[in-house]
Amino acid sequence: MILTAKYDRALKDSSRTILSFEVPTYQLPELDQSKTYKLEITEMKSKRSIWQNNYSWKIINEIAKHEGLDDLDVYCQVIELAKIRTEFLETIPEAIERLSRAFRVVKVLEERTSQKGVKTVVVKCYYGSSTFDTKEMSEFIERLLDYAARVGIDVSEYQV
Repeated sequence: MILTAKYDRALKDSSRTILSFEVPTYQLPELDQSKTYKLEITEMKSKRSIWQNNYSWKIINEIAKHEGLDDLDVYCQVIELAKIRTEFLETIPEAIERLSRAFRVVKVLEERTSQKGVKTVVVKCYYGSSTFDTKEMSEFIERLLDYAARVGIDVSEYQV
């Protein structure tokens, strides 16, 4: 398992050091205190710049206004155009709220009822751009610029 954590502090005594890290609750696994775990600590590098993020959302917002759409609908369309990974899941409707904390967008595609009467939904889950690597973010921006040009929005003078 890989966790994203923020270093908190080190508590030292003469024979050992206890390291403390802040981990988002949804990432926290059940750990057995009787076992020994191997840890590898590396600095997390930004996968995309703040400039790229702000630039992307400014263009998304302009496209959405121009086309009468919601920003997140445009976001999802661009992810599909860029062929960036998404997840399809079947789950109970009550789990959608929890999935929405793990994914940027969760869209219900289909409602189902099993032969035993259990209601489920098929959802398509879109990752947030903060999880995109450099290649994915570059492709996302390219498709976004293509989309803007296709609907007649000139972004050449945009400042963020």
